[in-house]
Amino acid sequence: MNWAAQRPESLLGHLDRLKTLHASSQWYVFVVSLNMLIRSRMLSRMIVKHCPGTNPRDVMKGYGRRSSLMPFEEMKNMAVAAMRVDGGLLARMAGEEEFDPSGELSATAQGRELLGEFERFMCRYGFVSANGSDFSEVPWVENPKLIWKTIARLALAQESQPPDAAKTHREETLGLVRAGFGPIRRRAFDRLHASTVRFIAWRERVSLLMTEDSYHMRRCVLALGDKLAGSKVLAAPDDVFFLFSDELERVLCDPAEASGAATKISSRKSELAEDAALDPPETFCGGTPVTLERPTAEGLEFLSGIGASAGVRKGRARIIHDPARGVGRLEPTDILVVPFTDVGWTPVLAAAGGIVAETGGQLSHTSIIAREFGVPAVVSVRNATRLIREGQLITLDGTAGRIYLHRDHSS
Repeated sequence: MNWAAQRPESLLGHLDRLKTLHASSQWYVFVVSLNMLIRSRMLSRMIVKHCPGTNPRDVMKGYGRRSSLMPFEEMKNMAVAAMRVDGGLLARMAGEEEFDPSGELSATAQGRELLGEFERFMCRYGFVSANGSDFSEVPWVENPKLIWKTIARLALAQESQPPDAAKTHREETLGLVRAGFGPIRRRAFDRLHASTVRFIAWRERVSLLMTEDSYHMRRCVLALGDKLAGSKVLAAPDDVFFLFSDELERVLCDPAEASGAATKISSRKSELAEDAALDPPETFCGGTPVTLERPTAEGLEFLSGIGASAGVRKGRARIIHDPARGVGRLEPTDILVVPFTDVGWTPVLAAAGGIVAETGGQLSHTSIIAREFGVPAVVSVRNATRLIREGQLITLDGTAGRIYLHRDHSS
């Protein structure tokens, strides 16, 4: 849809309909996630009870081409085409922060082929952003540098399709678990396992659809912002994100409301900056904040969370808040430390040797993707991006759910 050509009244109507659809998507996410969680816990208890020593998470990995992984699969396909492009151009794509390769690519047949694939990719997945539930986030189509960097990195590494290690491990674990059951219990297990896998796939699919909902709302709201900026009500189109929806409607219809919009937005920007600078204590007890000492083991302080993907990895912490600025900084041995992840983080997750996230559970996006990529991960580590220093040497234990903090910053 050509949002810019729509009248404000029409845009407001579209926005109301999009919000209604988005609310339905959120409801489906809740219902599907609840069903997924219940089935997963039943499955885990069944495995732990009858097959002690088996990790229940191992029967839920290796399903590869879920909705959330499809964009990355397409990037790997584009990387194959990029291998035929000049190596120097690929190096600049991977390294230069603001480099746009479109001009140089259009000069050769191989480059034009890659540009064609890139345009098709953006038509299908350009709506993806770092946070699919926040339409103020810039999507890939508006800032494609993460995609170009990922394509170049994969092409320079000449990465082939990885072996199905996760799938093989899953099938081995399933065989071991099923061998411990009698015919009736094995049938019940198979039905429960199949339904759990199905609900996980649905949850990932609905999450991607929610991201697409957010993108269309973003385009609609920005079209309104463009009109308000054109009439000098707003200083810039994206200032519209500092207005509530009812305020936006009044600003469009009432000159008195429009005259006070700039002051209101300025105040909210200041408030947002002040809130972002706050460093709240982890725990409150009555009116006095309590400072808790971190536990130690083997002479090292450690942070605790939920073990999401098994394995142990030692490496440098790379604290990243924006995936568009992250993929070029990561080495294969680095451990990514993030506040959360969404579909838009997948290229960065694929470049890390391990993952630590402040939020999430065993069936969160971070956990699912970590298991598919076969890298250790710990999630639900409170304040990890504050308590772990950039470049600090840490040991990540995805089985125990711990992150050990080494004292020697340089060792």
